[in-house]
Amino acid sequence: MTTKPIKEEPHTGLSSTLYLTTELIPKFTGQDKTYSVSRWIQDVEENGEICGWTPLQQLLMARRSLAGTAQLWIQAERPHKTWEELKTALSKEFPDTVDIKTIHELMSQRKKRRDESCIDYMMVMKELGKRGKFPDYVAIKYIVDGIVDHETHKIMLYGVTTYPDLKEKLKIYENIKEKLKLEHRSAFRSEKRSIIQQKSKKCYNCGDGNHLSGDCPQKTQGPKCFHCNEYGHISPMCPHRKNMAVGGRKEDMSTNSNSSKWRTFGDRRNNHGGGGASASGSGERVNKQAMFGHNEEVEMSNSKMTGDSQDSKCQIEYDIYDVNKQSLQEKPLKIVELCGKEASALIDSGSDVNLVSSEFCANVSKSTNNSITLTGLGLAKVKSVGCITTNVVIDGANYDDVLFYVVPKDCMPFDVIIGHEFLKNVVTVMKGCDVWMKPVEWVSKIHCFSCSVDVGHVTNTNLKEEVVQMVENYQPNQIKEAPIQLKIIVKDDVPVVQRPRRISLKEQAVVEEQVSEWLEQGIVRLKTNRKQWTA
Repeated sequence: MTTKPIKEEPHTGLSSTLYLTTELIPKFTGQDKTYSVSRWIQDVEENGEICGWTPLQQLLMARRSLAGTAQLWIQAERPHKTWEELKTALSKEFPDTVDIKTIHELMSQRKKRRDESCIDYMMVMKELGKRGKFPDYVAIKYIVDGIVDHETHKIMLYGVTTYPDLKEKLKIYENIKEKLKLEHRSAFRSEKRSIIQQKSKKCYNCGDGNHLSGDCPQKTQGPKCFHCNEYGHISPMCPHRKNMAVGGRKEDMSTNSNSSKWRTFGDRRNNHGGGGASASGSGERVNKQAMFGHNEEVEMSNSKMTGDSQDSKCQIEYDIYDVNKQSLQEKPLKIVELCGKEASALIDSGSDVNLVSSEFCANVSKSTNNSITLTGLGLAKVKSVGCITTNVVIDGANYDDVLFYVVPKDCMPFDVIIGHEFLKNVVTVMKGCDVWMKPVEWVSKIHCFSCSVDVGHVTNTNLKEEVVQMVENYQPNQIKEAPIQLKIIVKDDVPVVQRPRRISLKEQAVVEEQVSEWLEQGIVRLKTNRKQWTA
């Protein structure tokens, strides 16, 4: 009988444990920018070297670790028979595109989650730092910044430069946070318990919180009213509440009657078609307008402007003229000359038109019958008698052809009112009740003022006069011209656009004068075509 020795095959034990080592290699999808194909190839080769895989086993484990897009790609391609072929094809199909900037952005955006421990968070960030080949102290700074907490609590983590030290500090940090949570919970529970005890102990008879209703010392006096704090009745049956309700209705009725008195007032303008308008009886809202506003559509039906009863009109009347006369000295008034007379005119920018009383211009025969309807306070209507066009002199300046509307003498407490129609064409300066009016050309002379020469440090009188004379007679004269030129170098084909510069009024007049001179001499002519200029 002969026996044959059994030949031992190498790596027979590895075939039984091959399934257990499947999870050693992370899944490669090809879409995770933080896990590149070169990193995955390195993991496969390192694990194969540790476990002693054959080339065929290494190919099999690599195919099993593919997922997502990479798995779909391997199914669509021809089968690769060796690990080298698969590695080359994957490197060509999924090239490394992750740069340092992407890793920095990922680490700055990554924050520690509430359900994540500090050690797990540190390991995840450490892996990202290794992929980006960051120094340890740089990755540790990102780790500390990613912990969402007050800076005073994280002060122990700053200054750490190595991972072992950071790990120890994070353990201490977690222990402190757990203790703080326990203290906070115990304090919250004790506070909540005290609040519940305070709420549970309250007397429903007198409202006191020191005893219960059965032990109330005021129980013999009956129930307590929490409205008037008296015993013998409860709040819904309180007699004081009823009295206050009746008094409140009376007060509301008196207030409504007073408001109706304020809404209706009579004045002397009823004789001139300008009676005070009252509020609508149906509760209609009336739009407010400026005093002496010009409204051509104000001719509405009298049914929409019905007032209160005649009895309420007779209760109280307020004369608006008396109110105006008390504050005449506080109004912006200006002495003007028109129609050969001087008058104190009110400067009113809220008035749409210029007004003059019929008594002031009674002797003017050039009045035209051009009447309009004016509205004032409370939509009171005033119909003008006519209009005049005259010259006005203000502060020595003459303004020609100014239009004034003539109104009855009792319609306004002033002889003349200068409105917006005139003020929009002049420069008006107001300070308190003082008013100055200047023509438009006055604006260009605001900054033109003479500067006095300071020669106080000169002791000689003759030299003082000579210095002052030299300064006053100085005329700037260009002697030399600096040979400096500005050259703009354009780096690309993007057009350079510059907004036009605004010039002063004085310079604008010089430009217009120069253009007019060129037009007369035939150097330039006006634009005739949108696309062509002729010079």
